[in-house]
Amino acid sequence: MCKNQYRNEAVALTDCDLIRLPSVDLFSSNRSCNDLERIAYWAISREVVRDQNSYALSHSAKSEVRVARFIQLQSESFAAMGYSPRSFTLPMTRRDIGSYLGVTLETVSRALSALDHLGILEVVNRQIAILSPQALREYEG
Repeated sequence: MCKNQYRNEAVALTDCDLIRLPSVDLFSSNRSCNDLERIAYWAISREVVRDQNSYALSHSAKSEVRVARFIQLQSESFAAMGYSPRSFTLPMTRRDIGSYLGVTLETVSRALSALDHLGILEVVNRQIAILSPQALREYEG
């Protein structure tokens, strides 16, 4: 920050929220902390909720349930961004989902196929259509 040079860059793979905090505004002596503090608390709170959801995902009893909960969380995330919660493209590959959930690629594929076979989801590659949101929420493997 001291040289106004940044050696990192980020590329969003999907739509995301971005909060830009210009250092001039951040460190000016005449600014009010209220707006900045509100944004910071909101961002921190959102990350705590995400961490809690991630912990719940990784500690489910069955790996198939982890996949179902992951799909449910993706649905909620898309809804929060104003997109359809019932039809979306997964932002990650099955391998990445497996790594995130602590299960194998085959387990992710098997769980998605099972949810498709049960009529809860329709799965075509990374395209997901939730046919029964209630059944997805209640899925226990």
